[in-house]
Amino acid sequence: MENLSHEMVNLSTKIDTQTSSLSAKLDERGKTQWPTLIAGGSFVLGVTLAIGTLAYRPVISDISRLERRQEIDESQIVPRGEHQEKWRANDFQLSNLQRQLDELGKKTGDVYTARDALIELRNRLDRFEFRTGVSPPRGGP
Repeated sequence: MENLSHEMVNLSTKIDTQTSSLSAKLDERGKTQWPTLIAGGSFVLGVTLAIGTLAYRPVISDISRLERRQEIDESQIVPRGEHQEKWRANDFQLSNLQRQLDELGKKTGDVYTARDALIELRNRLDRFEFRTGVSPPRGGP
């Protein structure tokens, strides 16, 4: 029986050893695998950054192109105040020209009327007819 008792103790020790070994393995599996997580996170971050850079590069180049175009356009734009000043000068010039035309028309109308122009034309026609000897029929007064 002592042999049986000894075998039982031996078996009990073996089971305890294997149980503690299994328990240690299970404890190791239950631990967070930080190196694996950090490596996986770094990989995901790297891939995301690469894709983001590839997608963002054309946007940056388009933005810089648009900014250059905007600077060119802004340098060529004439301010509204400058336009208004030019328009006022044009309006003044037009009103001055209209005033001069009115004065000229008034002076000409006072000196040389439409009646005077018709009389002069009649006289020229009479002289022409006298020189050529043609006397067309006259109608009217």
